[in-house]
Amino acid sequence: MDKELKIAFIEVGHYHAGMYLNFIKKTKHKIIAVSDKNKEIAQKIAKEFTCHFYSDYHKLLKKEDIDFVFSFGRHCEMPEIIDSILERGIPLCTEKPITNNAGIMKKLSEKANKKGLFTDVVLPLRFSPIILAIKEFSEKNNIGEIVHCYFRNMAGPIQRYIDWRNKWLLDKKIALGGSFINEGPHYIDLFRYLTKEETKFVYAGMNNCIYGKSIEDNSSVILETASGKRGVIEICYGYPTDRNWRDFAFVINTTNFLFTLIDIEKPRIFKLEIRCRKNNKVEITNLLKYNQDVYNVFLEEMLKRYLNNQPGIIPFNYYYGIVKVLDAIYKSVMYKKVIQI
Repeated sequence: MDKELKIAFIEVGHYHAGMYLNFIKKTKHKIIAVSDKNKEIAQKIAKEFTCHFYSDYHKLLKKEDIDFVFSFGRHCEMPEIIDSILERGIPLCTEKPITNNAGIMKKLSEKANKKGLFTDVVLPLRFSPIILAIKEFSEKNNIGEIVHCYFRNMAGPIQRYIDWRNKWLLDKKIALGGSFINEGPHYIDLFRYLTKEETKFVYAGMNNCIYGKSIEDNSSVILETASGKRGVIEICYGYPTDRNWRDFAFVINTTNFLFTLIDIEKPRIFKLEIRCRKNNKVEITNLLKYNQDVYNVFLEEMLKRYLNNQPGIIPFNYYYGIVKVLDAIYKSVMYKKVIQI
């Protein structure tokens, strides 16, 4: 479908919104309105895109003729914002996490399905170079079953959220949690995407020992499927840096191969090491040959699907399964026990 969309951005002051705005600049689609409770931010962005601005998203939804919405917002407010968009019958793409309450996510999913609306949640790591390289390798080699995944994301210090005018991320009442609710959905999705199985058991531990804020700054989570496939996820706001750099680890174990990420900042080295279990042969793939802008890749594919009347990459009915796991993780921390889903 060759259509120029009239697009709105809700709560455009979110620290990720700039990537989406820059993406739309490259398309023929037009941003007709933006909102943010911080009027100064909304006004500044509206001036850049020559569009209307609002400090109240309800007024935007009521007054504007919109084809599509990009939705952001403080975590505690996301369900209400999204429900308002769905109530107006407008298709949308939203940032995560939406909620860590499975019951709330189920209602949003059911409402979207009942209205037949396109929905998508941006979790772009399935388009990351390491995943694309493993997929490409598996098309030529029998990698066997994926049986174990280890993901570590040690992100930068919490000061970056203050610098980005998103200090609310450090308040548990508003953000709902810390390092894991912010970054964890990416890796829950990857584990499910790679194993093609649902998580049945969860055990998690979290603490706030680095910064002492109300949010957790360090999280360790174990996921297990009914067949015994296991995913280990560690998320931390603990990498000391004044740059937007983080310490990543990806290890994918299959019955035939071991895939390990090699990621070094200076000098820039970004490779995938592939070890064969049968003969110990090692192969190295340079990941810099793949598109590094995973958000841009995700958004391009998402809009293509919408315009061709296809489901989203991660529609609400799929994302509900991710929130069920997220809900169980926080319950595991609260009750200090394994949670069965």
